[in-house]
Amino acid sequence: MTQPLFAPEPQFSGPELYQPAQLDRQPQTALLDELTALRQRVHDLDASLPMLLSEARASAFQEGESAGYDKAASASRIIVEKLSAAIHDIAGYRSKIREESEAELVALSIAIARRILHREISIDTDAIQGVVRAALEKVQAREITEIRLYPGHEDAVRKCLTELHTGGVQIIADPAMSPGDLVIETKRGNVEASIESQLKEIERGFADRIRR
Repeated sequence: MTQPLFAPEPQFSGPELYQPAQLDRQPQTALLDELTALRQRVHDLDASLPMLLSEARASAFQEGESAGYDKAASASRIIVEKLSAAIHDIAGYRSKIREESEAELVALSIAIARRILHREISIDTDAIQGVVRAALEKVQAREITEIRLYPGHEDAVRKCLTELHTGGVQIIADPAMSPGDLVIETKRGNVEASIESQLKEIERGFADRIRR
């Protein structure tokens, strides 16, 4: 069973298909609309406070000073409670908006990194050696039995294995694989060591931090 190289998240399309405009703006737009409405509630409540207090004072002359004072205090307390509730709601929506923005920024950063890495390995075939070295650091070299990879990476990977004195490993060029794809088969199972799997691991790490 193939296992991720680093640690177990949302998948994104390849760099050629990615466009920043494709990110879903609707949840953030809805939250911004609700935030605007809440701010208007606070403004309206604040504007109505002097009028309510004035009405309460006026009624004090008819109902008696003590009763009027209690009514004014009660009206003030109600306004304060409503303002506090509205402010609390705004704080909650602000947190949600920030989380949406951070998640969107992570998606954009990963997409940019994906595009850069794929461009690098298409220009410099030896660039895949960095992926191989990182993968070999996670497994025992003597346990590696086979490496399946994109045909265009075969020469670079053979060179890397020679430099690392890792012999006896069968290399299979798989035409069904894409640039950056790399699967290391060991006696304990398969290790997914492709560029895409490493990007997904980084993305998972960011997503976990955002949720905390």
